[in-house]
This record gives sequence, C-alpha cells and structure tokens, in this order.
Amino acid sequence: MKDVVTFFLYGIFEPGVVLFLGLSLLGLQAPYRRIALYSVITGAVLWVGIHYVIFPSFSTKLLLTLVVSFVITFLIIGIPLPQTLGVTLFSQAFLIGLRFLMSPLIVQIAQGIQGKYRQEFIHIGGGWLVATVLLAIAFGFRFLHWKKQRQIEDADRVVNPEHHIEFLLQSITGLVGLITVFQFVVLIYNPQMSIFILGTTIPAKVLNPFVGLFALTFLAGALFIRQEIQHYYRMAVRGAELQYQLQSAKEITRRYRIDQHEYLNQMQVISGFIQLGKPECALEYIQGYNEKQRQEYRLAEIAKPEVAAILLSKMASARDEGIDMGVAVHNNLEQLPLRVDENVTLIGNLLQNAIEATKKLEAEERYVHVTLDSDEESHLIIVRNSGPTIPPELLNHIFEFGVSSKNSDNNGIGLAPVHSIIHKHQGRIDIASEAQSTTFTLRIPFAQKK
Repeated sequence: MKDVVTFFLYGIFEPGVVLFLGLSLLGLQAPYRRIALYSVITGAVLWVGIHYVIFPSFSTKLLLTLVVSFVITFLIIGIPLPQTLGVTLFSQAFLIGLRFLMSPLIVQIAQGIQGKYRQEFIHIGGGWLVATVLLAIAFGFRFLHWKKQRQIEDADRVVNPEHHIEFLLQSITGLVGLITVFQFVVLIYNPQMSIFILGTTIPAKVLNPFVGLFALTFLAGALFIRQEIQHYYRMAVRGAELQYQLQSAKEITRRYRIDQHEYLNQMQVISGFIQLGKPECALEYIQGYNEKQRQEYRLAEIAKPEVAAILLSKMASARDEGIDMGVAVHNNLEQLPLRVDENVTLIGNLLQNAIEATKKLEAEERYVHVTLDSDEESHLIIVRNSGPTIPPELLNHIFEFGVSSKNSDNNGIGLAPVHSIIHKHQGRIDIASEAQSTTFTLRIPFAQKK
C-alpha cells in the first residue's frame, strides 16, 4: 500500500521532471502535454517493472530505467535518437547524483518525524526536494539557452557580453565538478548510508561500482552543454559581425548614390558660374569641392569597411549640422584587433560625442577633426573638436554611465562603452581639454600575429 501511495504522490511525476531537465540541458523544447503523458506512462511502466517483473538488484533497475526512459522519450517526445540518448543519460546522471548528494540532508530532516511517517517522508518528501532542485537546474539552463538565443537574434548587443556568459558557464561546470567530488566524499565517510533510488532504498556501498560511471556521465554532460553554448555564442558573434559588415556595405552604397546626385548638382553650379562669365568663381568652387572629395576618397583606403562607413555617415551628419569635419588617414587600421561591432560602437559614439559638443558654438566655430595614425606599438585614433572646455572635476568621471561631458541629460553616456572597449584590449585614452577645444587620443595595441 505504501508503494502505491508513493507512486501516486511522487512516482508518476518524477519521470516528467527528469525529462524536463534533460531537454533543458540540451536546449530542446517539447509540449507540456507530451511531457505529462510521458511522465505518467514511464512512471507506471517503471513502477510495475521494478516491483513485479525484474530481479530487484540496482543494476537491473538502472538498466530498466534507462531503456524504458529512452524508448518512451523517443516514441512520445519524437526527438532524434542521438538527442534522445543524450537526454536520457544526462538527466538520469543528474537525478542519481543529486539523490546521492541530498540523501544525508533528507535523512537528517526525517529524524524529527514520527517513525510511521519517516519512510513516507524519505520517499515522497525527499523525492520532491530532489525534484525541486532538478527543476531549478532545468530553469537555470533554460535561462542560459534563452540568453544564447537572444544574442543570436540581437546584433546590437552591449559591449563584452561574453564576460557574464563565460562566468555562468564556468560556474555551472565548477558546480557540477564540486558535486561529483562531494559524491565520493559522502560515500567514503558514510559507507552505511542508504539512498532512495529507482523505487527502493539502496545501501550506499552497493553504488561503489557505479559512482565512477555516474561521475563521468555527469561531467561529460556538463562539458558537452558548455561546448554547445560556446559554439552557438561564436555563431552569434560571427553573425553579428556579418550583419555589421552588410550594414557598412549598404551605408557605403547609399553614400555613393548620394554623392552621385550631389556631383550632378555641383556640375550644374560650375556650369552656372561659367555661363555667368565668372570662371574664377568656378575655379574656386572646384578647388574647395576637390578638397572635400579627396578626404572621402581616402576613406576607401581603410581596411575596416565598417569604420569607413561610420566615418562617411558622421561626415554627412556633420555637414547637415553646419560642422566642418575632416579626416586624415595615415593608418589603414588593418591590424586593429577590434570586432566589427566594437569598431562601430567605438568610432560612432566618440564622433557623436564630438559632434554634439560642437553644437554649443556658433556655426563658423564648429569643427571635428579625426586622425587615424600609429606609433611603434599602437594604433592611434585622435578626435579633436571645438566646444566647451570639460571641467577638470569631470575628466576622471566622463567614462562612467550617466556622466555627461556636455552638461546635458542625454549626452555623454556613449563614452562608457568606449572606455569598456579600450580597457578590454589593454589600450589607453588620453584627454586634453583646453579653451574651446577637446582632444581624445585612443591608443590600441597592435593585434598579435599568430
């Protein structure tokens, strides 16, 4: 009778919890109705098999559990065979490992319960304690896979997202390793301990031949999952870079179309000067236009198309704002070690900050000058702009989120990711703010040649 109560209060639920964990570990999805159906069928088959059919040894019960779980998962959930095998092995390893780990705690809690209810608590209450931990682990892995998917879909992610993802992966791997080691410690110091697994109470010493196998499966599962998440993360980074490159190419194409239209307008102006009998005005106009065009043509020498595209875009924005913007290219940035999205964030935010700063001045005083250069050790990106002097008390804080160098509620925040990118690549930022002029000098070490 007790076994029947245990079955209805816990036994029919455990297979579904374990399956949900296995699916979560591998980043798979299944309808909850199918998981519930699987749980009831698997729980019933295992209960009958363990109590009435097979020889009651741990080895045969473990084999029956693995086979039944594998077959019913494949038939009801409908995932491919390799994934079915992975779900079955990893989830059962986690279940047995946590049962092994939490048994001392469950037994300790049961000491305060009256004798006739103690075994029921160990079987049912202890089972739900383990199931709760399994669900927490499952939702933790689902959160990781959700973050992974968000990174694949969102190319405009914040600077250095890999830091917290890598931290989570290392934490999970370390936790799994710690649990595995602790299993051996518990087994060594508690040889008389009993564990409720596979429907029966089993002495810990019976598990001696299986502990190594559980540990290896446990660790292999964690390492496999970590590798899978890292693989998808690399795909996300590469996808984001390709998207930025595509956007850069589109921006360059758009700018060339605008320039073609502008070129026709310039020809009409020159033709008008000549028709009015003012060739000297036409010559002066041509010389000024040629100087501007030479700057834009030099951008084609830059090895990073996204940098050229963002410079073209900001030059157009500056021109619309009545700002004189010039670019001097002495370094094509071929060895710049930044990713595509980092280049866009770095150059775009720095130039936008400079353009905003110049708006405080009269139109004839507005200018932004960019120099791409290098010294013996580093790439140099120098941005000099007119504008109000940055107060000395702000110089050490303008790279913090929420701090503005222009006394505005909406400006200055973009410098925080600039500092983050430079810090990541062991670079340096120098700031010189004088009367009506500010210069940012970014030093980024050359990429190491492999």
